[in-house]
Amino acid sequence: MTISIEDVKVIIPIGGEATRLRPLTVETSKAAVRLLNRPLIEYTLLELARQGIKEIIFGVRGYVNYRSLFDLYKEGIGFSARYHIKPRVHFKYQPRVDSIGNADAVRINLEYYDIQEHFLV
Repeated sequence: MTISIEDVKVIIPIGGEATRLRPLTVETSKAAVRLLNRPLIEYTLLELARQGIKEIIFGVRGYVNYRSLFDLYKEGIGFSARYHIKPRVHFKYQPRVDSIGNADAVRINLEYYDIQEHFLV
């Protein structure tokens, strides 16, 4: 059985309050903190997209994390256009459900998006 990279989904758990990065993270997610004028997470997203990953799910916990990432990437159209990625990358977000940690965010997303095939965390 061969696995196509386009069929692999990625779940990126993003949670916590990043208290050790304050004051940088008072109003933004640690994943959205900028390094060289680019959000930290964008380096990873871009590399995944260049490798052929087309569906990325943010396992976000907390309003600041969700709002920061959604404001930056929405569904992925702007990200794909900025870096000339075709076919475009699709971003999805964890439903607003209570979780007990990052590993639980993975479980929630697997169930919510009914992921039965291979995935990467």
